[in-house]
Amino acid sequence: MEIANVAEKTLPERRAELAPARHAMERDVKIKVDYDLCQGHGACKGEAPEVFDVDEERMRAIVLQGEPRADLHQKVRAAAKYCPTQAIHLEE
Repeated sequence: MEIANVAEKTLPERRAELAPARHAMERDVKIKVDYDLCQGHGACKGEAPEVFDVDEERMRAIVLQGEPRADLHQKVRAAAKYCPTQAIHLEE
């Protein structure tokens, strides 16, 4: 790409060119819950309500998105970190 071509492009055009490169760097995250450990405390739902819910009858986590979008990865990591029984495991 010539320098003149870069200068002529608008910022949104340059961002669009870079988007595939950024996406390629993002790793997929898969959520696994160890139901022998899960006690339904709901910390996961508190950290990432888009990804987790709690079955009140069985007192266990429900995973709403097994492979969440990249914009939710930080919340999912927090949910795993703050799970009081460490029942949430992430495969990255």
